[in-house]
Amino acid sequence: MAEIQCGMTRGRAEGELTAARRDEVAERDDEGREDGARTGAKRRVSRVRLTASSWMKSLDRSKASADAQFSALEAFLLLRQADESDEASQDKVEVLREALAAARALVVAANYALSQSADTRRAAACAASARPAPEHD
Repeated sequence: MAEIQCGMTRGRAEGELTAARRDEVAERDDEGREDGARTGAKRRVSRVRLTASSWMKSLDRSKASADAQFSALEAFLLLRQADESDEASQDKVEVLREALAAARALVVAANYALSQSADTRRAAACAASARPAPEHD
């Protein structure tokens, strides 16, 4: 009977050890997935930055709406840069100020684009009403 109890105890101990190993391996796998997710996220952010930068270079800023788009992309890139900076660094403060300035420029450019669009629509409506009505025979 003592042998049976000893065997059961040994088997239980081996089972617990195996369970502990499984938990340890699972924990390492989870950490690996988190590292992989962080690496994947960094890659995605890098691709987004490159895409945003290429869009910024391709914009013709002669129109107010394009200038607003440029400012939006600039604010986005600066906020991402600030997010990666140390919390207490002076650089982060400066980058956040630049992002705020870009956001303000976005608002101004979008407002100007809206005003231009409304003026154009108003001018077209005035031109249409100023035309003489066609004469009917």
